[in-house]
Order: sequence, then structure tokens, then C-alpha cells
Amino acid sequence: MATDFPFNILDVINACSISLSKQPKGDCVYFDCPVCGGKNKVQARIASGVYHCAKCSDFGGGMLDLYRYYFQCDSKTANKKMREYIGQPYYSQTKEINNRYEAQAKKVFAQNANLASEDTINATYRRFLSLCTLKKSHRDNLIARGLSDKAISHFGFKSVPTEPYDHYRIINTLCREGYKIKGVPGFFRNEGKRAEFNLFKRYEGILVPYISLDNKLLGFQIRLEHPFEERKKDGTVKYIRYIWFSSVDLQNGCGRTTLPHITSTRKVESTIFFTEGALKADVASFLGNRTFIAIAGVTQYSILPELFKKLKKNGVKRIIDCYDADYRTNINVQNARTHLKTQIQKAGLQYLRLDWSEKIGKGIDDYLLALPKGKRKFVLYDY
Repeated sequence: MATDFPFNILDVINACSISLSKQPKGDCVYFDCPVCGGKNKVQARIASGVYHCAKCSDFGGGMLDLYRYYFQCDSKTANKKMREYIGQPYYSQTKEINNRYEAQAKKVFAQNANLASEDTINATYRRFLSLCTLKKSHRDNLIARGLSDKAISHFGFKSVPTEPYDHYRIINTLCREGYKIKGVPGFFRNEGKRAEFNLFKRYEGILVPYISLDNKLLGFQIRLEHPFEERKKDGTVKYIRYIWFSSVDLQNGCGRTTLPHITSTRKVESTIFFTEGALKADVASFLGNRTFIAIAGVTQYSILPELFKKLKKNGVKRIIDCYDADYRTNINVQNARTHLKTQIQKAGLQYLRLDWSEKIGKGIDDYLLALPKGKRKFVLYDY
């Protein structure tokens, strides 16, 4: 299943004494919304452990959020209480039902669609993006990062459409105009019939496009306005700020594999600057007037060999490592830089590193924004 907890959302529903209001369908169970009172409007997905109300969009989140709502506690307490709960006699009485629902949910994965062609994904995504808007608060956020209105438009940043009306308007337009959604990550067909896309109030934030080397829009990450809280086994809390636009756990849905992103302000040049995160790369490209490549996370090692092979074929000769300045204290970034250097040199390319003080800024975008426009220079080190 999609979570690391020893319980699932059905266990949480039982613990909260929530009555399911109709029979489960596919991966989903349903109950009445305690916020707006909508009958059968809350959909809980067994595989991913998330829920949301289709009527008001104000009631939604993950398993621990559901427990927290009903018992008014923090995530740590919710996790502890649920772990205690699954050892109670009542849990064993409901386990047989839960197992049946889980088995039904697993069948959903076998019904996932195959990934569509890049041309199909590109066409659908670009039309989808054109139907989205950008909230003023999100535009202000991007401008504060150093982008201009023209750059924001050029890079294609939009706000996640979370309102029910926007869902109907966008999906109806796509279907009416003949755009394909099968095999396009983020889209699915509910119960094999109605077309949908997997965005709701919990995913409020900025859509960040991922552009391929041949200028195709092949994926989106969402910069969440309200990060997800993830508690690790050692008790520490990690906040998830970015997620992929994906429908991998939904009927006829599709997942998004890791993707590289190239900034599209300039053509591919002989020298490429390399960093983590498409938004960071776009901002740095605009501020520094250089071509940037980004991967979604520093540990996405698997895509590097093929990526560098393609870059070399496109005339790239050297790659500048612009990973965050916290490599001095962050062992994960240290290891990532070592691995990046190895893969670059294996591909027959020159490795250079851009260094700056973390006091100026953690990311390359922070560093460039902190410098006066006329003094945004790149000091390179050959290691």
C-alpha cells in the first residue's frame, strides 16, 4: 500500500466511529461530510490513505488528519492512539471487513492505464494549463522570488484548480475538444466512466511544469501551499512541500515517473547549470541568464546516465553543479554531489562546481536574488 503506517484509513474510520454511507467502489469508500453535511460526499481512498469532500472541498487530507479532526489532537498523538487502537478487540472484529476492502483496492492498481505517448501528454497538459489561472497570492510569491510577470507567463506557472466549478469547466472542455486523458498522469476515469483529474483543496498550490529537452510538457509538480506532515520512524517530522501531479492509485489512472526539466529561456548550450527542482531552476535561469537543468530530487540517480547521454548528443560539453549550499552540513547533498560528479565524468563531460556562502542563500536562486543585478557573476571551481 501507499503508506508506511501499520494501519490504513479504514482503521481510522472505525476508530472515529464513522459510518460508511454506501458500498465501496473500486479503491474508494464513502461517508457523510461532517463540515457541510453532504450525503455520501466524502471519498476515502484506501490505497493512498487520503480523503476529501467533493461538495465543499474544505474537508480533506490524510489518515492522521482525519483522526485529528474527530479527536482534536496533534499528529503525534493521532499516530500513537491509532497504533494502540489496532491492538484492541474491536479492531480484530473489523479486520475481516478491512481485508476485503483492501483486496478490492489492490485490484485498482491492475486497472491503471499505460503511460500515453509524449506527444499526447504534451498536448493534453498544455491545453489543461491554458484553462488554469494564477491566483494573486501565488503571483506575488513568484515575483518575490525575482521573476517578472513576463517570465511567470513564459514558464507557465498556474494555480492548482481546486474549486468544483473549475474541475467541471476544465474536464468538460478537454473532453469536448477531443484531448486524450487515458495514460496522462493526474487524470483518471471514475468507475471507468466519468473523466476526472486528481486535484482538490488539499493540493492547493502552484503548478510547476516540467519541460523535456525537446520542449514537451511531460509533468507537473505541485508546490503545496500547506505542506503534508510526514512523521518518520525515529519520531522526527518531515514536511512534504512538493508532490507530483499523479493518479497512480486511481482507477484507469497513471503514475508519473521521475523527470528532468530544462529551462526554456535559452537554447541548449555547451555549458549547462544543474540543480534540484524546476521552480528553482526557472528562477535561477531568469536571474542569471543561463540554461539550467533540474531533477526533482538530489537522490534521483537513475535518470542521470540517460540524461547526460542526451545532453552530450545535443552539444553539451560541461555541466556546472549548483546543488544547495548546505552540502557542508547535509550528508545527503554531499553524497548527491559526489554521485553527480561521477555520472558527469562517466558521460565524458566536464564537471565544474559553483560555490557560494550559505549566509547569502541556500539555493542558487536565493544566491542570485541576493546579489545586485549587475554583480550576478558565477565563480566556478574545477574539482
